[in-house]
Amino acid sequence: MWSIWIYSNLLQSTKQDNRAQSKQMHIMSRWSAPGLFLAVVIGSIAPFDWLMSIQPKWYSTIFRSVLLAGGALAFWSVVPLVCLGFARPAF
Repeated sequence: MWSIWIYSNLLQSTKQDNRAQSKQMHIMSRWSAPGLFLAVVIGSIAPFDWLMSIQPKWYSTIFRSVLLAGGALAFWSVVPLVCLGFARPAF
């Protein structure tokens, strides 16, 4: 599933680079919403399954939300570091 989504975006991005048209941008915009939905769903279900398989008798209804929020927090804490890494030196 992820391979199809990634390949489609890569194909449209390459076409946009070669043809310099905005049609591919609209196609990629249509693919981004399902991709974001899949990332949120898989990003909340997969860690839940991985961590809960360690202790299957314990369960929590809010555990998925906590894992999703923790992943979002980790992502937003790495973004400034990546931006600083791409910044040009000031000299």
